[in-house]
Amino acid sequence: MILTFLFLLCLINGHYFSPGIGQERGENRTTAHCLENRNSYPRYYYFLKIIWPKIDMLVFCFLPAFVMILCNAKIICLLKQQRRHLENKNSTRRQDAPKPCVSIHQTLSGVALMRNSTAINRKALERQMSLMMAARVIVFLCTTVPVTIYLLILERVIMKIPNFARDNPFWTFLFRILRSLMYVHFGSNFYLYCLTSRIFRAEFIQAITCRRLGLSSNPEHSTSFMLNKIDDV
Repeated sequence: MILTFLFLLCLINGHYFSPGIGQERGENRTTAHCLENRNSYPRYYYFLKIIWPKIDMLVFCFLPAFVMILCNAKIICLLKQQRRHLENKNSTRRQDAPKPCVSIHQTLSGVALMRNSTAINRKALERQMSLMMAARVIVFLCTTVPVTIYLLILERVIMKIPNFARDNPFWTFLFRILRSLMYVHFGSNFYLYCLTSRIFRAEFIQAITCRRLGLSSNPEHSTSFMLNKIDDV
């Protein structure tokens, strides 16, 4: 599967190795950067400026966001189904269980409170995961779509502005700002996890604390371990 996706990505971006991408020298003839050969390959220039931005927006912006939304919705549905299954299982156990004796009433009530706490924790976990995954999709779209829209309207709208040649430094600066915003997405996931997930913050702080103090990690204090342990009750 990974090799298939890698092959598809190489196939989609393989046009950058075509002769249509040439080299432009600066005024001092010592610096050079890649540039499309507009005069030698007019068809490729049209593809690169008009058609490719649309493909880029669909393949690298909206398609990943669509896949993320579908996967997040599937994860939320699975969590809800698991929670309902556990609730039905616990209710069936309570119905089939014999009447408790007075001497062990407090013990059984403690188990019931633990089960109720488990259900509350699972609902809180669902809310945190929903918030975290929704935030990831929103940040992904907000950081990748603007630069793609800029490239999409560059040839058709921006370059036809009467003062485009005079304001070219401004448009170049704007493009670099939008491209930098796109790179922000790759470094923002950690902060999104910290801001939207209390469990992630607790696990992260515990990991840092254990490493600083040189203590061996104790699974009894792990959040995920405790949730799984309570479910087995």
